[in-house]
Amino acid sequence: MHRFSSRTTVWRSVSFVLPARTSGDCRCWPPSLRRRWLRWSHRPLSRWKRGDRCSQHARRLACTLAPSSPASPSARRRILFMGTPEVARDALEQLVRSLDEPDATAAAPFYVAAVVTQPPAPSGRRRSAALQPSPVHQYAEEVLRVPVYTPGSVRHDEAFLRDIAHQLAPDLVVTAAYGQWLPTRFLHIAPLGTLNIHPSLLPRYRGAAPVQRALLDGVRETGVSIVRSVREMDAGPIVLQERVPVDEEVQAPQLLQQLFLLGARLLAQSILRRAGMERVDNIAEMDALLGTVREQQHAHATHAPKLGKADARLTFCETATRVHNRVRALAGWPGTWVDVQVLPSAGDRLKEPTVLRLKVICTRVVRAEAGAALGVHEVHFCQETQALRFTCDDGSQLDVLQVQLPGKRVMQAREFWNGLRGRALQRLRVPY
Repeated sequence: MHRFSSRTTVWRSVSFVLPARTSGDCRCWPPSLRRRWLRWSHRPLSRWKRGDRCSQHARRLACTLAPSSPASPSARRRILFMGTPEVARDALEQLVRSLDEPDATAAAPFYVAAVVTQPPAPSGRRRSAALQPSPVHQYAEEVLRVPVYTPGSVRHDEAFLRDIAHQLAPDLVVTAAYGQWLPTRFLHIAPLGTLNIHPSLLPRYRGAAPVQRALLDGVRETGVSIVRSVREMDAGPIVLQERVPVDEEVQAPQLLQQLFLLGARLLAQSILRRAGMERVDNIAEMDALLGTVREQQHAHATHAPKLGKADARLTFCETATRVHNRVRALAGWPGTWVDVQVLPSAGDRLKEPTVLRLKVICTRVVRAEAGAALGVHEVHFCQETQALRFTCDDGSQLDVLQVQLPGKRVMQAREFWNGLRGRALQRLRVPY
C-alpha cells in the first residue's frame, strides 16, 4: 500500500513516472491510448482506492503513455532520497537543482522519484504539541510533489519494504542524515546500491555526530565523503571525498549545512552526471566507470557518538580554546551554559548573591596561552571587544559575545551587562 501523505488521486498514482513538472498533455498521444487514458482518468475519485486494481492500472498505463525522449522522467533512472532534518532538506534541494541544471551534452540520467523520511513528531519542548512533518517531508510534498514514505521502522515495516521493492523499484538510493539503521535486504533493493552523504573524512568520525566531534577536537580540516552503505555504520567503500578547511569561528550548524550542500553537489555533478552513467546496470559497472572507489582503512577509524545535555556545561576548568570549541560544537542543540553569580552592591535591595544560568551563544579566544592570573572567577566587561571576559583556571581568557537567559531572547553581552546595573559578576567555583 502506498503511504502518501494525502489521499491517493489519479494524478498521484501516475506521478511515479510523470512528476508534477511534466505537462502530461495527452493530445499528442495516439487516439487509442488517449481514449484509454481519458476513460480511466475520469473515474470517480471514490473508485481510486489505495492498492486497488485501478491504481495499478494507472501506473501501467502511465508507463505506456509517458514520452520516450531522453529528457522525460520515464527515460531517466529513479532516485529514492532518504533524509529528515533541515540539512537533509538542503541537500535534497541542492541535489534536485544540480540534476536539473542545463547541460550542453545531455540531460542528467537520474531524477528524484520519491522520498523517505521520519514520521511526523511533536515540535518544540512540549511533547503534547501537534505533530509536525520533517523539513524533508514538507519540501518533497509542497515543492517536488513526489510520494513521501514515513515508516516508523524500516527494519520491521514489511509493507514499506514491499512497496519500495516491487512498486517504486528505485535504481539508486541516496541517504543524508536519515536517522534509522537500514537492514541488508533494503540495501539490496536498488541495483546501483545506496550512497550516503557523510560530513567527515572517513574513516574518521564514524557515527551520528561527526561535525560536532570534529569541532570539539579543534580540527583545522574536515570534508565530506560519498560512501556506499553497508551493514556496519559508515564503513562502506568511499566513492568520492573532498576536503574543506575549518574556520576557527564557524559553528556546527553552519559547517554541517556547508558539508551537506557540498556533498549533494559532488554526488550530482561528479557521479550521477558522469558520461556513461546512463549505461551502467549494477554496482560493479558503476564503480568501474567512476574509477575512484576504494575501501576504508578500518584500522584508522574513529567514532563520533552523539553529544547530549551532559556535555553542555562549561566549567572553565579547561583551556579557553577547549571551551571555545565546545561552544562551537554544541551550538544549536543542546547548546552550552554556565552558572554565574550576581553579587549585591552597596545599598542594593538584593541582600544575597543570585545565581543565573547563562546560555552561551558565541565566543572568541582572547588569550590561548596559560599563565598566572588573579581573580580567575571574576567576570569583567571588556569595552574594547564589547564582550564578557572569562578567565579559565589555567589563566587563558575567553570573550563571550552573546548570551541568553532562560525564557528570554538572545542578547549581546553589552545588553546583559547593562541589566546588572553595576553589580559584580563571577562564575561559580566548580570542584575538580
